Amino acid sequence: LPLMVSADCADDSSLFVQNKKIFDTQVEGVGGSRSMQLTVIKEVRFGPYKFKKVPCYILDDDYNMFNYPSIAGLLGND
Repeated sequence: LPLMVSADCADDSSLFVQNKKIFDTQVEGVGGSRSMQLTVIKEVRFGPYKFKKVPCYILDDDYNMFNYPSIAGLLGND
């Protein structure tokens, strides 16, 4: 259950601890390859459900696909 958030959301929110390790990675899709950052979030709550140790991709959203702040990201994007 990975989570993908925009870099703007990551900068504005308190999801990420200052000293949390963030790794650079490269992903490929229909639009080609993109570089992203990968980290782990301690816990994500969605309604009555709670997910622990959720991998999170941070996307530098140049084209504003997520339309931040209306949509911060995707849950279960794999």
